[in-house]
Amino acid sequence: MCNHRSVSMFFLLLFVFCVYGGEAYAVTDRCPRHQVVTELKAKLKKTKKFRASIEQINDYVGNHDRSGGTVLAFVKYGGKSLSVKTQYEFSLKHIGHGQYCVMLEGVKSYFYAAPSIVMPLNYKQKSCEYQLILKHEKRHLKALYNFHKKNTGKYAAYQGRIARDVPIFLPVRTEEEADIVRGKIRDYFSDKFGYQIIKSLRALGAAQSKIDSPQEYRGVGMKLDKCSRNDTLVFGAR
Repeated sequence: MCNHRSVSMFFLLLFVFCVYGGEAYAVTDRCPRHQVVTELKAKLKKTKKFRASIEQINDYVGNHDRSGGTVLAFVKYGGKSLSVKTQYEFSLKHIGHGQYCVMLEGVKSYFYAAPSIVMPLNYKQKSCEYQLILKHEKRHLKALYNFHKKNTGKYAAYQGRIARDVPIFLPVRTEEEADIVRGKIRDYFSDKFGYQIIKSLRALGAAQSKIDSPQEYRGVGMKLDKCSRNDTLVFGAR
């Protein structure tokens, strides 16, 4: 009986060791979820105002107005003057057995807008023509201001949603492997966030296009005629 009990105890201990030993190993082969703190800082700078001749304005914009007419003024907000820049903060979590987990800890974005308006030197600031042109350009500026205000909250919320679903990768053993994982995490976040940004920019473009409608062109043209201009110029904006 003693030998039988010893054999039974041996198999019981072997079973416990295999079960709990296997679970202990599984823990070291898996990384925890990312605990990401997201932040978005928005800044809308005061609009800069410039003046140039109509010839200089058209040289600058390349005279690519859809109507084929003369561009009298434009609002600039593309390129570096309207941007979203994102920074990522990572850490390495040691989980034993020479293995580390690449953890995304922080995502901080900067939503920056610095529009400028270029008005024609060909008209005095108090002239009827100048005021008509300025009124139109202010509509473009307002669309941009609304875009920045509306999407500041949207971008911040979207960052938070992306952060909750950042993929969990297998542990790494070398710095080279860690760099690869960091790149994959950045690409994942950037692709998701970039999709939202592009979507919002398309909406901004659509809003600006409505302002530059054929009806608007005709209306401004007729009002310019009333300002005692001899030549009707088709009004365009950028």
